[in-house]
Amino acid sequence: MSTLRQFLLTLAILAAPLTGCETTSPRQTISFAPVPNPAISQPGPASTSIVTVSHEEPAAVPPAGSETNADGLSSSDVTTRDRIALDELVAEVQERNPTAHAMYAAWQAAAQKYPQVVALDDPMFMYMVAPQSYASSSPTPNSWTVQLSQKYPGPGKRDARGQVAAWEAHAAGWDVETTRRQLAAAAKLAFFDYQLVFEQMRLNQENLKLLQELRDLARIKYESNQVPEQDVLQAEVELGERKLREVELEQMRRVAAGRINTLLHRPADSALSPPEKPNDTRSELPGVDDLTSTALEQNPDLAAKAARLASEQAAVELAAKEFWPDVDLFARHDTFWFDREQRTSIGFSLNLPVQRERRRAAVSEAVARVNQRSAELESQSDQVRFDVQSAHAKLEESQRTLEVYRRDILPTSEQNVSTTRSAYEAGTATLLPLVEAQRKLIDYREKVAAARAEQQRRWAELERVVGNPSLGR
Repeated sequence: MSTLRQFLLTLAILAAPLTGCETTSPRQTISFAPVPNPAISQPGPASTSIVTVSHEEPAAVPPAGSETNADGLSSSDVTTRDRIALDELVAEVQERNPTAHAMYAAWQAAAQKYPQVVALDDPMFMYMVAPQSYASSSPTPNSWTVQLSQKYPGPGKRDARGQVAAWEAHAAGWDVETTRRQLAAAAKLAFFDYQLVFEQMRLNQENLKLLQELRDLARIKYESNQVPEQDVLQAEVELGERKLREVELEQMRRVAAGRINTLLHRPADSALSPPEKPNDTRSELPGVDDLTSTALEQNPDLAAKAARLASEQAAVELAAKEFWPDVDLFARHDTFWFDREQRTSIGFSLNLPVQRERRRAAVSEAVARVNQRSAELESQSDQVRFDVQSAHAKLEESQRTLEVYRRDILPTSEQNVSTTRSAYEAGTATLLPLVEAQRKLIDYREKVAAARAEQQRRWAELERVVGNPSLGR
């Protein structure tokens, strides 16, 4: 009995370090808080700091399965409103689109790597018996052996593995944000296309009314023998072209609506409410230097690459620690020994890291990956600077174009139509100059609408590359 008590006491001493192996150290938690200025402030190659990760799920992309009505739409579905608002559409696309849910799931999967890599291996139990010693004819006492062992990694290995996994999870969190911003930009572009079609349809209806008035005027003058029948026919031709334009715009509306429905993860031919009316209210365009600084601080791609660089830096530290052996502690009770004092034993085993060339190569590989990630981060920073510069220049050009149309071309064209119509009504001009002036006015009105939509698209692109969703508001 005293031998068994001694063995159990030895097992208790050996198993004491295992009581907390299921969870990680309090300071080895993972945090997905944004990295401040990832393009400038990077952990050094020898950094040993741990990203502190909270295990909270991001609230920005809630899982699918929210409350829906009989049509499969959520109770707050933007498509059920009388008018579709841009901000509400963006929020719903970010919530419903499967791409966002896929990236969110990838983030969740990456976050679960941390508790796996910092946990100890399972303890090993061994039992051995000599069967012949249990034979009734055997003069040998019953012989058996039990052993419990636990492997412990070398100093700092679990900590370094945790750093690698934590930074990778941090990068996956930034990938979610990148996807959300890409979806926001796609939703804005689709909305502005949809909005432009409705604006063009409105203008086409106004143009139809003007051309109908022009046709009626030509018919009255023809019936009073003031103009030839050719004027009436010419007016009918212009009216027919506007009706063809109506068919074309309806097809464009269906395509634009299908694009929004696809982003919302709905059937492409689902009914869609009209968009809210265009809003030209925009704040003044900031300077390109200020926008570039903001982009370098807020761009999620840069933050993700910075996190992956930190992960590779932790991998260098882990590779360097592989020169230290791992220890396997064990406790054994062996009845094969004749003397009772020798039956219970404790000990350890460890691997001998004699394959140093392999370990040196692993360190060199890890350092090379750090250099790769560092170069990728610099390249991405250069790309962000260029994207901001390009988007800023395109937006400036779009603003100037729209201003020229509104200030110079459109008023002059409207005045030309008014003057030509007055001359035609007075009988001092033919119908052809009026038709030509009216056609140009129609064309310029549509160009103004297109230029306004293009300006909105370029604002959206600038907001995406800068990382500020409400930059121009």
